[in-house]
Amino acid sequence: MSSVAKNQVKLTGAESFWYVIQCIMFGSGYLNKVPIKRALSDADAASNTSAENAWYVVENIAFGWGYFNKIPMKRALADIGRWNMTGAENFWYTLQCIMFGYGYFYKVPCKRALADVDAHKMTGAENFWYTLECISFGWGYFRKIPVKKALSETYES
Repeated sequence: MSSVAKNQVKLTGAESFWYVIQCIMFGSGYLNKVPIKRALSDADAASNTSAENAWYVVENIAFGWGYFNKIPMKRALADIGRWNMTGAENFWYTLQCIMFGYGYFYKVPCKRALADVDAHKMTGAENFWYTLECISFGWGYFRKIPVKKALSETYES
């Protein structure tokens, strides 16, 4: 991801607007961004603030929510050759995929955000599922926004 230009990673006006709206909604934008930043931090692509570290701990106390939401981003990074998943991460990702495709469907918006910043190209299947997720009340798009925000913060520093 180091070959990505800083100006490619900025949020669009619409993405910024919807990120603020998500943050107003009980902090969902920010709380969804925290596990993504942790995955980027694990891959040595970002550093977390002390607040992000504290919220990540709180999210993990809540039945592992932070950890389980970090895994699809790590899988997206593994798919583009930026990270090697551990055995435990592979196990949980596989289990997430068995549970009605949860892992895969959470990974697709992560890969779309990476594609938006020209870090890689999406496959035809990923484009299909992302489009279908967006048709479903914009879920794919709204899931992509915190990922793109985390990527933009990564390249701001």
